[in-house]
Amino acid sequence: MLRGSTPVRASPATTTPARNVSRFKRPQAAFAAAAAQTEGRENTIKKSRASGRLNLSNQQLTTVPDTVFAAAEPEARSKAVDFSFDRSDDGASNWWEAVELLRLLLVDNALTTLDPRIGTFTSLAILDVRNNQLTSLPAELGALEQLAVLNVSGNQLTEFPDVLARLPIVDLNLANNNFETLSENVIGRLAKLQTLDVSGNALAELPGNLPPQLTTLNVAKNKLRDLGRVDLARLTLLSDLDVSDNVLTAVATNASKLPSLVRLDLRRNKLRGAFPGVELNLPACKELYVSFNALTSFTHGFIGSAAMLRTLDFCNNAITELPSEMMGLKELKRLDLSNNNVRTLPPELGLLEGIDVLLFAGNPLRGVPTGSTQRVLAMLRDKIVHGAAVSSTPSSAGTSRASTPGPGSGTLTPSAQESHTRTVELSQRGLTTLDAGMFDGLAFTPAALVLHHNRFDTFPTAGFTGAIAASLTTLVLSHNRLTALPTEAAVLLPNLCHLDLSCNALTQLPATAATPFPSLQELVISRNRLAGTTTITAENLAGFPRLESLIATACGLIAIDADAFLAVDTLRVLDLADNDIAAVPPRLGLCKGLKTLRLGGNRFRVPRREIVDRRCEAILAYLKDRIPT
Repeated sequence: MLRGSTPVRASPATTTPARNVSRFKRPQAAFAAAAAQTEGRENTIKKSRASGRLNLSNQQLTTVPDTVFAAAEPEARSKAVDFSFDRSDDGASNWWEAVELLRLLLVDNALTTLDPRIGTFTSLAILDVRNNQLTSLPAELGALEQLAVLNVSGNQLTEFPDVLARLPIVDLNLANNNFETLSENVIGRLAKLQTLDVSGNALAELPGNLPPQLTTLNVAKNKLRDLGRVDLARLTLLSDLDVSDNVLTAVATNASKLPSLVRLDLRRNKLRGAFPGVELNLPACKELYVSFNALTSFTHGFIGSAAMLRTLDFCNNAITELPSEMMGLKELKRLDLSNNNVRTLPPELGLLEGIDVLLFAGNPLRGVPTGSTQRVLAMLRDKIVHGAAVSSTPSSAGTSRASTPGPGSGTLTPSAQESHTRTVELSQRGLTTLDAGMFDGLAFTPAALVLHHNRFDTFPTAGFTGAIAASLTTLVLSHNRLTALPTEAAVLLPNLCHLDLSCNALTQLPATAATPFPSLQELVISRNRLAGTTTITAENLAGFPRLESLIATACGLIAIDADAFLAVDTLRVLDLADNDIAAVPPRLGLCKGLKTLRLGGNRFRVPRREIVDRRCEAILAYLKDRIPT
């Protein structure tokens, strides 16, 4: 600036508006956003009076709005109601549409207390206040006489009110709080409790009187040293037990049987030596996880008692050899023994052709090829065949002989098998018929018969006579030309548990109560074009009174009959993926026994894919919430 010159000032007309915008624009925008959020919340509350469902999740609430309780308070109920049909519309629900509040969601807020007035919602069935900052629950919750689902996970609770013990709670989630103990006076008195999640707390022990009707128990991520106080024998309905991420040194102190347990998770504990150490019978178990412990072996007889295993994970232990009982796990799909001390893989492992995933890295193994699971299994099977060929001398008359008969051959001698596997492999032989005399030369009674990739166009009933009819538990007839299932009223295979009919030419399922397979637990009918069947009905399943698993992928189904599956109390696995299903009925959510539900690859748009890809429990809950009330 030149000395003596007068500074040039900007005119007020050009500066004042800019200063006003900078000072007031942002506060005004924030006020408008807050007002819009409040207006949206009030509209949601008004709509809930017609639907019975109120969702105020993720609203940054520190308290429950007073308007939530307005309709339930005595003074509001005593006000005169305008019953006219031509009254002005103020946005509130019509009097003829008003219903009691059944479901209240206050998830992901900043609540530090729960308003005691919540006890006025006496019809409330579902209350979800997870992920808040609650330190206690009001005693007024005891007035919720219809409460079936209570989720208070992700808070700071240390106690559970005694008054809740008299409520009909079916599903209770206390995960990720600060509980150090659970009151036996409360938990033991929840007479209808089926699902209990107390994971992510600081529990050192569990109550000894857990409700006997429990089906799901999650106690992961606590400080449990044992389950000694829990009477496992009482939990006959328990199907899912998660005790991972604790400090367990033992599972049970006495012999126990869990007849309904499907999934057992004991990962990342302090288990040592032989597992389980005591007699533990798991006849229905399909998933067992004991990885990241210090196990050296399996107690004799344990694996044999869990013949239904599909997933066996004992990686990162100190196991030195695979028990011979493992070779009888015909349902095994995934085996993870990585990072142990196993030096050899028994050749008989190759006979478990159902294995899709075999993991063994980190063991001192030699001579095992790298590559796919199927390549490793084939190598192990080759060792069996080679050993059988070497031992097949004239003096070894008692040994099963290997042969490769062509189509129409009158006599068959099954391939050499170890007698303890009790499996006869007759796949890819071009067979069109089956003669019971084919099995006369065996030194064992077959339990499993594999007949895939042959030319059967009718069910080979003639081959199932005599001893094999009673002993057979597994029958594989995939990749043939079968057009129908047998419909005879007489029992054909009384003890058959697993039947694979995938990749055939079935056009429909029999609609009959005839039970040729009264003990059948798993039926696989995938990749059959069921042209005469648009859906699977109750009549189609009437002949399988013990069915636990139905696999019907890529069958051309276009609809789901929920009542058909509700009628099968034993059903645990339902796979309807890759069909042409247009809609999923909400009533399917009532199938409480289901543990696995696959619906992907269909053309329906609801539920969304992110819902369908979740665990079975989440899918069922989603569907159940959409059942009209």
